[in-house]
Amino acid sequence: MNIPYFVLVLLINTLIATPLYAEVDLAQVIGMPADTDSKQNTENTTSIPAPPPESLQSPRASMETFIHAMNDIKRGEAAAIETALSSLDLSNINALVKKERGQTLAWLLLEAIDKTRVIDFKDIPRKTRKQEWIFAHYGKDNEKKIALKLQHDQRWLFSAETLEQLPDIVNLLKNKATLVIHNKEHIQHQPLSLRLQSELPDYLKTQLLSLYY
Repeated sequence: MNIPYFVLVLLINTLIATPLYAEVDLAQVIGMPADTDSKQNTENTTSIPAPPPESLQSPRASMETFIHAMNDIKRGEAAAIETALSSLDLSNINALVKKERGQTLAWLLLEAIDKTRVIDFKDIPRKTRKQEWIFAHYGKDNEKKIALKLQHDQRWLFSAETLEQLPDIVNLLKNKATLVIHNKEHIQHQPLSLRLQSELPDYLKTQLLSLYY
């Protein structure tokens, strides 16, 4: 049987062309990237924020972290200051003096807490829908406060506002005795600036706190 020439040419072209067309990605034909789904899955996976450490997941956890760390420092465990500082929002403090200033603020915060009331951790919430948990207000109009605030990364930290107000809060409490029994030796673990201030008359302490902070 004789096959017309043009039919042979058509068959040969079809056989040659078919594998080429079979390898074409339909997504590319319609203008979509072939790996759109994989890219979206990767982006969705990388955009999920890491959960905060358990030590800072709630107002109670952060208060426990701070108090326990400061108690460890008073027992001579100097490295515990890093744990204490992890519960403070130091974002408004210059990086060059952040650690030094943070240490001093940690001790001022402990002093203010110890003069306010004896802490019962059971009274501090593990869960709350609020963005802030207030430990106490100070001043005639309660304009100053010690508070833990929920951060954008879900950590609960003693707020930057609290740290800014600490010198004034400590000054308001200067005539009040601490409610927590301390070993006098804990003073040796305080920053030098606080140890020097403890030797000054009250009126000079107030002026120095205001100038320093």
